[in-house]
Amino acid sequence: RRGRGRRAAEPSSQSKTEKDDDAVTRLKCVILPGFLRGFESYEELRENVEKVMEESKETVKKKKGSGNVGGVAIEVSVAKVTKDMWIPVTFRGESLRNILDAIEDEVCGTDDVRNERTKVVLIGHSAGGWIARLFLGGKAIKYDGKRYDCIERANVVALVTLGTPHNSAEAYPFGRVKEQRTREKSNDDEETSLQETRRLYPNCFHADSGMKYVTVQGTGFKGRPFKLDDFFLSFTSNPSSSSQSNNWKTLFEEIKHGISYKTDCLDPSSDGDSVTCVSSGLGLGPEAIEVRIEGVKHEKDDIHPWYGSLDVVRTWMNPVLEML
Repeated sequence: RRGRGRRAAEPSSQSKTEKDDDAVTRLKCVILPGFLRGFESYEELRENVEKVMEESKETVKKKKGSGNVGGVAIEVSVAKVTKDMWIPVTFRGESLRNILDAIEDEVCGTDDVRNERTKVVLIGHSAGGWIARLFLGGKAIKYDGKRYDCIERANVVALVTLGTPHNSAEAYPFGRVKEQRTREKSNDDEETSLQETRRLYPNCFHADSGMKYVTVQGTGFKGRPFKLDDFFLSFTSNPSSSSQSNNWKTLFEEIKHGISYKTDCLDPSSDGDSVTCVSSGLGLGPEAIEVRIEGVKHEKDDIHPWYGSLDVVRTWMNPVLEML
């Protein structure tokens, strides 16, 4: 505010520029990569979010009123999280500090003052969704020695999570490395970062302040537990080689899904997006806007659409655009 006072005394051309700049509504979407993924893996998602935002640009301007809005500036980016940042987290039990710092650089930059005219939407894929909840913060508690307070520094209006295992049991088949980090106000040295997130910032923690939560979950990929009898049955029930090949492939896929689901929600027979169970991906309570999309897979492949496919982005962006 003091800065605006100083500019008022400057030449009228600069005052006009500032006035025009103030009239611009900025919509900033930041994508948060998932587990063992780097920012370069999300170019398709970034491009399609930007495309959908541009398609809806006029709608956003009309909602604001032609007398109040001089324009709508759209920015879609991916937090510069690299694959290498996940290695020490996974194998040495280091904290998420490097990943959180990369997200902070992308969302807040060097700004310490909250800009109400810039509306920020966080889009977290997979683990990026629950890490966003930790990053938003909201309590005077440090994570591994640093306080993250994005909710105070940026005007975050919505968090969208794509196939995020919010309620994961973290029952990894080969166990997990104990996290080596400092903890505050917790006597449990075994508490994981996800468990700490659920304890400090449960469900739609910032809903009371007007922030919206959208949980998006793909469905239609059933899992099954591993049983040797199933392999023998699939081999003997169809004599033709083509049928046997299809049966084995289907069986293998369902067992692979089941291993992920057992890790996530302890039920290998669950339904989900091939990695995250429905119950976990939609696990933020009744205040969240839930979007289920049949046939959408967790990761991109050559057969099925995933969360970053254009038509899928159009589907889950609808509730986001309605709130802008």
